[in-house]
Amino acid sequence: DDSLSPVFFLANVHPDKPVRDAAEACELRYQAFTSRLYQNPRIYRRLQALQPVDAIDRQMRADLLASFDDAGVGLPAAKRDRARALNDELGRLSQDFERRLREDKTRVAFTDSELDGVPASVWNTAPRDAQGRVLLGLDYPTYSPVVENARSPVARERMWRAFQARGGQANLKTLARLGEKRRSYARLFGVESYADFTLRRRMALNVGNVQAFLGEVKGELGEREERDLSELRAAKAAELK
Repeated sequence: DDSLSPVFFLANVHPDKPVRDAAEACELRYQAFTSRLYQNPRIYRRLQALQPVDAIDRQMRADLLASFDDAGVGLPAAKRDRARALNDELGRLSQDFERRLREDKTRVAFTDSELDGVPASVWNTAPRDAQGRVLLGLDYPTYSPVVENARSPVARERMWRAFQARGGQANLKTLARLGEKRRSYARLFGVESYADFTLRRRMALNVGNVQAFLGEVKGELGEREERDLSELRAAKAAELK
């Protein structure tokens, strides 16, 4: 963790693309290393044989054994190889998806009046298009002040929609592929969905329990939600006339 956390950090924040690319390559090498580490039966057997000395040791041992199990250490050889290949592919797809979000260069155009309410420091030095409109990017220090402070609902919505569309069609396709690969991974373990695969070690246990809980919450809070929305509508109408 001490060695790799700075590498992951560089992949997300370094201003030079060659450095980000090098860090991402390290991330993929790490992904491949951990896929193979957690499928190593010799290490798994050593871990099983360890005798914990306290509750902390017991929990750490249980968590590590679960990581080995989830990596496919107990699967037949062919399925184990397939799990490793899927894990590597999931790492590459996730990296592609995150990179497109991070490096999206979309600029949204606003008139000065549309930015009424937004702190001037956010936009007064921004570039302008041929029509004189302010061009704002989708980075959080720019996005948040606009959607939280712009008095124009049209301006807020335009910024919000652009933000939701980061990565474009390429990311929608990647998201679909991620879903397919995760589902294939879960089925190697005899589990129908990746959600159920992930939840089976957590308090909720399965998707059915999650949906039942969310339904209960919705039933309890639906009326209060409607009251809150009514108050917001009234406040907006009063302010914007």
